[in-house]
Amino acid sequence: MKQQIVTPKDLYAVNSMLFELLCLRRWSEVTVTNGKFTEVSKQALNCMISYFWATEIAHTGAYVDFTKFPKLALFRGFTKTMQCDVSECNLDIIFQLGSIRKKDFSEMIWDEVSRNTSKTFFQHLQVETDCLEARIYRAATKVSTLLELHEIRNLIAEKDYKLKCSQLKAILSEYADLPCFDTIMSAEYQEIFRNFSKLRNRIRWAKHPNIVQCSVLGHMFDVACFAYLMSLDVKPADKSLATKFFFMGIFHDFPECWTGDMPSPIKDSLPGLREATEQFENMVMEKNVYSHLPSYMAEAIRSVMLEDEENAHFKSFLKKSDNFSAYVECWREIDAGSHHKYYRNVLQNDYKKKENLPHNFRLLMENLYESCHST
Repeated sequence: MKQQIVTPKDLYAVNSMLFELLCLRRWSEVTVTNGKFTEVSKQALNCMISYFWATEIAHTGAYVDFTKFPKLALFRGFTKTMQCDVSECNLDIIFQLGSIRKKDFSEMIWDEVSRNTSKTFFQHLQVETDCLEARIYRAATKVSTLLELHEIRNLIAEKDYKLKCSQLKAILSEYADLPCFDTIMSAEYQEIFRNFSKLRNRIRWAKHPNIVQCSVLGHMFDVACFAYLMSLDVKPADKSLATKFFFMGIFHDFPECWTGDMPSPIKDSLPGLREATEQFENMVMEKNVYSHLPSYMAEAIRSVMLEDEENAHFKSFLKKSDNFSAYVECWREIDAGSHHKYYRNVLQNDYKKKENLPHNFRLLMENLYESCHST
């Protein structure tokens, strides 16, 4: 009998965490960003940069355990829901004033995570804090924060920008000894990261009124987490497969930076339209991403892109995660108070297809449906 890693309790905890990350606004201490800069979007950018960095280091011949990154991302998510919008610089000051060790703060978060998750899932999330992968991930979070700062420069006072920029560069200098640091900070890679980050400007469900605004960038992190958990739910022993699905979720809508998003019902309503759309997505990825990367990096990105022929047999599984994420997004709207019939129709129609989901995801869908069905 296979040992289960993911239980309904864990799915509830992760789903709640993702909702809270969506609600948490970044940069509120210096400006108003109109909901584009959320913690859930930031986590997607962290993971994308981590994947690039880990791939570069692995290419040098060093061993990198990619299976650690989803765990690091999930723990980071839980941390942010407790830290809220207090910056790490301010946390350091608070710790110093209270003679509090960072380790004690981290252990407090782990205690909270352990209360909200199963023992097996809690143990699964454990990663050494001083390992190479943890340093890569922490460094990637600083790179993505600096990217965000550049994006909002025109929205904040120049003195605030200079202060934040100097603080971030000082923190980043602590990771300058990481392999491939200069490559990650190069103009070519930074431009690709900026394009990825632009997906925060594309809003899902854009033609319908929304209370809880969800960007394509944030959606990609949602899908990554659900795909990871769904894979572990079905094949708990295959951590590599779950990791592949995680990064496929992170990258699955990357082409929309250039193509825009056409709803699936429209793409499926005309023979050949979906296939032509995927061809177009391959074209824009070749033009804007692959052709600007060394061959090994381009191959690494292709390996987690649904449009690549080698990944054709993964499409149906990732689509389940994508659809489940869409279901959750509509549930969030209703939970936040929306009475729009479109979101209720999505919940009702998808609920009828719940038998296609793994058991634990079916339980979560039922729980969400029942929580708002009478609202």
